[in-house]
Amino acid sequence: MEFLDFNLRMSEREKIVDEVKSGPSKSGSIADMAFLPVSNGGDISFTKNPNGTVYVEFYIDRGFIDHFSSFIYTNDQQEIIKLQKGEEAFVSGTKKLKDNWYRISY
Repeated sequence: MEFLDFNLRMSEREKIVDEVKSGPSKSGSIADMAFLPVSNGGDISFTKNPNGTVYVEFYIDRGFIDHFSSFIYTNDQQEIIKLQKGEEAFVSGTKKLKDNWYRISY
């Protein structure tokens, strides 16, 4: 189901990633219940660095107490290395879905 969800809503997620890329450098969260089909946590976390790299997190399952899973987009090579090596703090599983896109779980 997650793979289907990932592919069906890819264009919507890519639009959001493009908005983060074109916006100012900052970290934050876009809290909007309208994102519910795209991010099942109801919000989207992001970071845009001054060098233009971004990290955008779309929740799949946002278990508030002891677990969560999400789709991640990043073009930051340092983050990609961490994700591929499983070095992200508190992440128990990482899977590359396509270039710059990952699924993580905790």
